[in-house]
Parts: sequence; C-alpha cells; structure tokens
Amino acid sequence: LIAQKMLTAAAQPIETAAGPMHINCSIGISICPVHGQSLDDLRNMADQAMYHSKRQGGNRVCVFSPCNS
Repeated sequence: LIAQKMLTAAAQPIETAAGPMHINCSIGISICPVHGQSLDDLRNMADQAMYHSKRQGGNRVCVFSPCNS
C-alpha cells in the first residue's frame, strides 16, 4: 500500500522552467525474514524485484519472488 502511494506521488507532474516534467519509477520489495535476514540479502532481493518491475514495463511495484529472478 505504501509503495503504491509512492508510485502515485511520483506520477504527479513536476513544474519546471521548461514545462511540466513527468517521471515514473519501479519499486522492488523484499521482506525480512522471508527473503533474507542480512541487509545485503534483502537489498539484493529487492533489487531483483525492481529489475523485474522494469522488465514488465516499469511504473509498478514488485515483491521479490524466486520465479521472477
């Protein structure tokens, strides 16, 4: 839910001197202790989930799954 709210906030146009700028983001999530217990493991799994989100077209939230890595 929080990650979805972050996507919604990032989708709002940003006014610049050159006109409105639109951005999107891809968010990857890992969950402790399900996907690991060390910060390095969790960061690695979240990174894999983020790249899966990008491969799916971006602008979405993905939770790590071994099937998606």
